Amino acid sequence: VKKAFQAALPIGTTIEFDPYRHRHDGIEFDPETVQDQNKWLRGDVMKTLRTKRNFAPITQVNTFCLDYSRSMTHDLMRDLFKVVFLLVMGLEGRRSYDAIHFFGSDFYEVVGFNEGQVFTNRSVLFRVLRNISDVHTHRVIYGGVGGTNISAAVDKSHEKLKAFTEELSQQHPEMNYVSSLFVLTDGQPTIGIFDLEELGAFIEGKRHDGDIAIKGIYLKPPMEKSDFMTRIFGAEHAVCHIYISDAAVE
Repeated sequence: VKKAFQAALPIGTTIEFDPYRHRHDGIEFDPETVQDQNKWLRGDVMKTLRTKRNFAPITQVNTFCLDYSRSMTHDLMRDLFKVVFLLVMGLEGRRSYDAIHFFGSDFYEVVGFNEGQVFTNRSVLFRVLRNISDVHTHRVIYGGVGGTNISAAVDKSHEKLKAFTEELSQQHPEMNYVSSLFVLTDGQPTIGIFDLEELGAFIEGKRHDGDIAIKGIYLKPPMEKSDFMTRIFGAEHAVCHIYISDAAVE
């Protein structure tokens, strides 16, 4: 989860030439430096470079697409909620707008972008929880229904994400933001585009429409072997075999 999340964030540190390098002992186009070995030994040539940190605040705009199909059994759905819990708690301290959607045979918007345009906080967790659980005597049962329509989930979530970022750009033209779409699923598509190569090409096209990072997170125990997530999302955009035990969460 951490790997998938960090891969969508920009690097905030750059190296550049000092604009006043010719007033120092810089080597760039400075023949005296080349002839003076002592300057090399003292490391004065390093004055030509300086590290610049990008302190401009980066606003994150994320959509989390959660698999709500019938294959999401009690244990898998509990793990899905744990992943969402960790992500939301990690986003609380950031400048982050986040939407949460469910997908199965149908598409459900659980937490939308335009609800007051406030940054993410833990209050959204209960809204997710009450959609995936039923309270019975002395226990809570988790689970989903229907098929697995990944293409519709990406298509509809991408449309909402792109519309919201365009609205942000119009209202706050000075804003720096990065957009990401995360798909959390336990299995291959059974509805919509179910050919893996075709679905992969569809997702790649969506990445370039609005410059949106699209990542896949595979919710399966480690012993479950499959490469379908990397075939759909690409090896650099997929995290496979996510399994969270109770001990790990504690």
